[in-house]
Amino acid sequence: TTYYYKVLAYGFNDANQENVESGLSQINIGTLQKGWDTAPDITEPTTPSEVKVKDIHSNTDMVRNIITWAMIADSQRNGASDFARYEIWRYETNLGIGTAANIATKTDRGDNYHVDGISVSAKDIDYSYYVVAVDNANTAFKYANDSIINSSDGTVANAYSPNMSGHLTPVPINPGAAIPTITSSYNISGVNYKARVIEAERGVSSASIEWTTDQDTDSLVEYRKAGTSDKFLGTYDGQLIKNHKVTLKALEPNVSYEYKVVSRNYPLKNITEAGYGASNTSVQSLKTKNFTISHNSSSDVTATTTTTTVKWNTGEVSSDSLVEYQLQTPAGPSGTSKVAGSGAGAGENQELTTGHSVDITGLKPNSRYSYVIRSTDKDKFTVYSGLNYFQTKSYDASQFTITPNASSIAEQNITATSAKIVWNTAVATTSWLDYGTSAGVYNQSAGDNRFNTVHVVELLNLTPGNTYYYKVRGKDSNDIEYTSQEYSFTAVLLPEISNAKVADLGHYSATIAFDTNVDASSFVAYGKEAGYGSGVGKNDFSRNHSTKIDDLEDNTTYHYQVAVKDKLGNEIKSDDLTFSTPIDTTGPEVKEVKIDILPMGTDDETASAIISWTTNKPATTQIEYDEGVIGGKYSKHSIEDASLNTAHTVIVKDLNPSATYHFHIVSKDKRENKTNSQDYTFVTPTKEKSVLQLIIRSLEETFSWVSQMPRYFKGLGQRITGR
Repeated sequence: TTYYYKVLAYGFNDANQENVESGLSQINIGTLQKGWDTAPDITEPTTPSEVKVKDIHSNTDMVRNIITWAMIADSQRNGASDFARYEIWRYETNLGIGTAANIATKTDRGDNYHVDGISVSAKDIDYSYYVVAVDNANTAFKYANDSIINSSDGTVANAYSPNMSGHLTPVPINPGAAIPTITSSYNISGVNYKARVIEAERGVSSASIEWTTDQDTDSLVEYRKAGTSDKFLGTYDGQLIKNHKVTLKALEPNVSYEYKVVSRNYPLKNITEAGYGASNTSVQSLKTKNFTISHNSSSDVTATTTTTTVKWNTGEVSSDSLVEYQLQTPAGPSGTSKVAGSGAGAGENQELTTGHSVDITGLKPNSRYSYVIRSTDKDKFTVYSGLNYFQTKSYDASQFTITPNASSIAEQNITATSAKIVWNTAVATTSWLDYGTSAGVYNQSAGDNRFNTVHVVELLNLTPGNTYYYKVRGKDSNDIEYTSQEYSFTAVLLPEISNAKVADLGHYSATIAFDTNVDASSFVAYGKEAGYGSGVGKNDFSRNHSTKIDDLEDNTTYHYQVAVKDKLGNEIKSDDLTFSTPIDTTGPEVKEVKIDILPMGTDDETASAIISWTTNKPATTQIEYDEGVIGGKYSKHSIEDASLNTAHTVIVKDLNPSATYHFHIVSKDKRENKTNSQDYTFVTPTKEKSVLQLIIRSLEETFSWVSQMPRYFKGLGQRITGR
């Protein structure tokens, strides 16, 4: 660049002196001019910031660390750039300990990254990096026109040395440390795989791959068609997790794919992989499902007069069910095509299945239709059948159905004087019912001409107990009439109660008997007041009923009411009825007397007996007894148990051995009616002797002096002890 200038001189001693201005001249760029910037450059450049280091993809020979930093601002002097270069320095120790080496230089200020390749054999070393900036002071700083600002005159120390910035704390990395490991092992048919296909999510055009790692890593699956040289595609999930699942989409049906899974830890420092192209290839094979329509237009189509059912199968793929159809005439297709099935207007709530069945309704009788089957899976992949045809029938009464059947109608819809007859039709028809009291003779009709597929006709003013025979019929919009077969029902008789009476009455019980005109269950409510409070029922159905009421009180009036219910739930109750139990003036009846004689031991001096019995009503418990035979006196008795029971037990102790005893039972009921039972006898056992006693007895009988042995030993003992 060429510069021009002029000089202006000002007078400042004499106020009247004029200013002097030279003419315009050209600068001689080879001559140092007064006023030029001749100061040496000693200012350091800006220190590079945001220095980061991370590991990137490695290969079998080398690992690579990428160092990045923020580009520094351009420092200028007199309009010229002051930047010379970046220098990248590396320690082979962590945290900058030891001596650093300059491994790279970048002369472009915008070139703010460097890839450091390291041999695999040295990957386990701790490295740390820093970056500095250097200016160009050592070039004798010039203007932009290359004119020298200051020459080397030796007057300024280090005038031509470059200025270097400071640096941040070195950033460490160990590319071989904490490499993630795929820990999953899926045993499938005896083979262990590092990654597998989730079968429930394997579809026609998508599939999910899962695996696990020992540390949080990202998830990547690279894939292509098996056996091809196609470019690999990838599906990536940057979330750092241990349990990985990646879903591949836009796949082709019935195609095998080769793939590998890749996991990298933070900050993408180390990588591990398995599958195609990796050192570990053990991943489960992937093949998408085959999605085709299997359909036979002859055996899989059922046509009636106005309806047609089309069935097909889609193998292992669940999908929706749609049939597109159109009326065909001799002149060609008629009108627009229509669609029937689960997908037609069903939105997202479509039923997905592998076995498909679609009912097409509202067809014309005796007509030919074309149709195409269409199925779409959960991934919105659609397959179509070829063009097919079906023919509707001219007439078909078999599509007319009665619901429920005759027996269900009799149990659920028939009353004594009315009946509701319900049936369904495959297409909308009118609703008419012809009926009468003789088979094949229908002299009455009921119904309406509204079009429905669910029909209800109510018959009124029936005669209870009569059997009615009927047929139902209806016409559709094409004036085709359908008629059912003959059915029958019997109008129900309401239950009635007759001959209610007390068939058997005791002091403490009563039996209620009554009859019904139909089979019915029964319940008898009873109590001392008309509100009852107690009851006895039977769930079996019968026409002759008998119910026994127990645990009553004597000399008491009771109210009772009979209720019955037939099999249809019709219930009826009798009026309030009463009965009175007679006062009890007889003593308890003693029954089932049992005597148990307890055996005597060698140490027992007396015998014992257990006497038990029952009474027909609650009573007290006591016996009177004495030694001797029947007919003697009763000088002894047990302690009376005044509580009222029907089961009684008395234990008699201190009886003489080998003795005969007689006793009778004394029981009183709550009204002090007393019973003395007949006389009973028993014999107590003989006291048993020990073996030693038997031996001594035998010696006494043989040697008379043996009987004196106790007295002899007693005297001897007294002499020894001095007593």
